[in-house]
Amino acid sequence: MFTSTSKDQVELKLSAQKIDYQEFITILKTFKHEPIDGKRYFIYQPTVIIPQEFYDKFNVPSYKVTFSNCYPDFMELKCTESK
Repeated sequence: MFTSTSKDQVELKLSAQKIDYQEFITILKTFKHEPIDGKRYFIYQPTVIIPQEFYDKFNVPSYKVTFSNCYPDFMELKCTESK
């Protein structure tokens, strides 16, 4: 399980820790683990931000509709083949 590595977050109780957006992106870009012996990988409370590309793709005006940052409790990571 990936949890925050930020010094100010590590001191907090696990339930109060959040992975900031930049750390979350770094984990996603560098994750290469294949499950071994049924081991699964999770990120604990990452910060998820809706990018401008989402608004553009779905033709949603970002000045009318906004999404708050979201902190899902667990996000499972799985490797897939890129196409």
